[in-house]
Amino acid sequence: MFDPEYWYSRKNHKYLQNIDTFYYSVKLLEDFRRESDNLNVINVRKFVDDISAEPEGTSVLFDVKNSLSSERLKKDCVLYYKPGCFARFYNFRLTLPDKFDFFFAPVVPASKQQDGLSLTSEIVIQIRSRYLWEKGCALCVKESFEYVKAFCAMFNLHIHDVKENRCDFCWHTNAIQSPDKFFRSDKLGDMFVTRLGTEKNDDGFKVRTVTTYKDKADPSIDYIAVGKRSDKIFLRIYNKAKEVVQEQYKPWFFYIWLYSGLISRYDMFVFEEAFKQHSWNYVDVARLKFALEYLELEQNVITEINLLIDPSVKTYNYKRIRVLADELTPKVTIILNVEFQCMRAFTRTCQLVPFKDNVGPLSRVLDFLDNRALFTEYITGKTFRIVRPDSGDTNKSRREDCDFWKRLRACKAIDVYLDKHNLHLCRQYSSKLDLQIRKKKAVRAISSVAYAVTHDPDTSLYSDAAELLAMLNDNDLRELDLYKHILAKRHTEEIPPGIIHYRKPYIVDQRTGRRLSS
Repeated sequence: MFDPEYWYSRKNHKYLQNIDTFYYSVKLLEDFRRESDNLNVINVRKFVDDISAEPEGTSVLFDVKNSLSSERLKKDCVLYYKPGCFARFYNFRLTLPDKFDFFFAPVVPASKQQDGLSLTSEIVIQIRSRYLWEKGCALCVKESFEYVKAFCAMFNLHIHDVKENRCDFCWHTNAIQSPDKFFRSDKLGDMFVTRLGTEKNDDGFKVRTVTTYKDKADPSIDYIAVGKRSDKIFLRIYNKAKEVVQEQYKPWFFYIWLYSGLISRYDMFVFEEAFKQHSWNYVDVARLKFALEYLELEQNVITEINLLIDPSVKTYNYKRIRVLADELTPKVTIILNVEFQCMRAFTRTCQLVPFKDNVGPLSRVLDFLDNRALFTEYITGKTFRIVRPDSGDTNKSRREDCDFWKRLRACKAIDVYLDKHNLHLCRQYSSKLDLQIRKKKAVRAISSVAYAVTHDPDTSLYSDAAELLAMLNDNDLRELDLYKHILAKRHTEEIPPGIIHYRKPYIVDQRTGRRLSS
């Protein structure tokens, strides 16, 4: 018996506020300019050169067992080398999968001041979105900073200060289910009151919209940007559910939205099917699949659905599929993401309310996070607002906020935190969904390689796989082994055996550059 309450229930006008991306930087006391002769600096540069010569996935053991209070984190003390560069200077990168990236600059530029000492921070930590949504920003900062302290202890480096670099405040909401009607291009000038953007038009701001077409009669605005990415504050509003489906990443958002009441179980089913197919257009096909599987339908309707969604059909009739899906099932819930990207050029000018519990090198960053409500109040009230276009006042700045923006501003600024049980379910769900995607990509990759060799489209998957295995050499097998250990790190807290590269500090002779002791 179909239960509409079970499948379709969700919370209306629900908002979920969190920090989606967070960067903080660490300035060291040691001189890391190119001509530096500091022994500790020379040692850490030698370490960076050694690890950079290793293949991607090389593990580095951090001695954090004595500094971390959590028993779980005492096991989780391995970071992996991953080639990559951030902001030119930070060309050494270590990563803890799905948690954070550790960027280090072996050489920093000299400043233009009289003493010439560098003002550039040597370490930047980028905390990943999944880590922030699972644990909350404050805890993520504290845990990641333990690795910074362990790294500095390995080479006898000293921390001067820690400060925030970038913070993305975001709101996920299901309050607007017709974005194309709400954000009409001819009404944006009357709705937006903002200080963002350096290139101003007649409306006093620069706004960029990205429009796609389901069909010629049904335009869809996917992305609204106000300002520029290089500005102190940059705003973007877009369909987050569509991004997750089409970009094939962060499927765990489905579970968080379901857990928080933003979407229903029906929405979850539809999003999963579309995610597997890597297509937002497949949402309407998935709605018909849901109807076919769970609803009681007449035989002629079942026949029509089977014809419309037959996998052998080269091109779906999406217009007819959408019409039939609208007759049988509700429209899928749209999740909008309203995101303010705030750079340090803005946050450093703000006077923070100090908290006596925040002491030590992290005090500035923790004070910033504790003042989060003041920042969100400012950026949603002074920097950008959406007002009622029909208020009648010719001065937009005096107009009242629209209901959507009032509710968004009233959303509490608290960390989204998953308890232990739901965190386990979320990770388990993401692993299962990722498995379907990986299997599909693997089959296509094997077939692609085999066809490039044989140019025969009639070979079986078994012969294609045999063809690929025959091409592998020792280096390929070693790389596969390292990559599997990286993947293992995503699902376990144990240290992978056999590939630990634990480098102890050593002294280098300044004249010859040779190692004296280890």
